[in-house]
Amino acid sequence: MENQEKSDHNRVYLLTFDLGTRIKLLRYVGIKTPDPSDLFFTEFKSELIRKFKNMMPTNVQIIAIDIEDLADEILTKALEKQSLLKDAIVVSSCPEIAIPKRGYTLEINRIVDEKGNILGIGPRPGCQPINNQINIIASTAARQPVVLIEDGVFSGKTIIHILKKMEEKNISVGTIVVGFCFPEALKNI
Repeated sequence: MENQEKSDHNRVYLLTFDLGTRIKLLRYVGIKTPDPSDLFFTEFKSELIRKFKNMMPTNVQIIAIDIEDLADEILTKALEKQSLLKDAIVVSSCPEIAIPKRGYTLEINRIVDEKGNILGIGPRPGCQPINNQINIIASTAARQPVVLIEDGVFSGKTIIHILKKMEEKNISVGTIVVGFCFPEALKNI
């Protein structure tokens, strides 16, 4: 029983917020939108956190972070290892990470059924098939190493899938940098 209490005590639920940032993108098509720091978004975030706290057991810690803050933190850590990024191309499924480094955004999605079971991995809606995206990365990298940077890794299956696809195209992944990684995912990778 003591071990159970100890492991329950360390449970964390991570909420990442990108609604304000995503809505801001509508400005590119001429739609006026509030800034991500607008009261609308901050109140929405506070209310969502409050609702999650009410739904979760009291021993679960809820950590809320804006995806742009997480991306900045990840890039800062990666830049501390300047040699990792010197001649490498950055590839990430998180545009907030790839775009500032003029890297490549891998438009990848976990495909799930109506019960939430993962069926496979494919492209985000409206994007090229994964193999086409990997081919573009291969020609862009042109034998330069790739730094694969992700905001988070839950099971490791998506990263493993990406690594296999890159290996098939002789893309050298020099390192993987992640914002957070679950222990089981680390074992799987």
